[in-house]
Amino acid sequence: MSVLSGYQFSDYADGPAHRFDVHHNGENVGYAQVESVRGGSFLDAVHVGEGHRGNGLANALMERVISKFGGKSMTLHANPYGTGEGRLNQTQLEGMYAKHGFEPQGDGYMKRPGKR
Repeated sequence: MSVLSGYQFSDYADGPAHRFDVHHNGENVGYAQVESVRGGSFLDAVHVGEGHRGNGLANALMERVISKFGGKSMTLHANPYGTGEGRLNQTQLEGMYAKHGFEPQGDGYMKRPGKR
């Protein structure tokens, strides 16, 4: 477990899924989940709680996901969900994923090629 600006990050495997959590004062305030699929992985979700958005936690979670799974191709469906302050719209969400090497594939899907 490492600490970044008062937040604690951890990750663990749960069957075919791998979960990355972020805690603050003992409370889970965000997570990312990756599923292993044939030929790569699928990023199921990246979520940061409303009171903790805008602190770079989603980017920190993405860096951890890529550090662990960056050698494989990874697909995701960029779908804004949730409500409240700091929620990203579709364009902002796709821009955040693009910063991490994901490219649009159509219908909200994005893909990050694996290393060759």
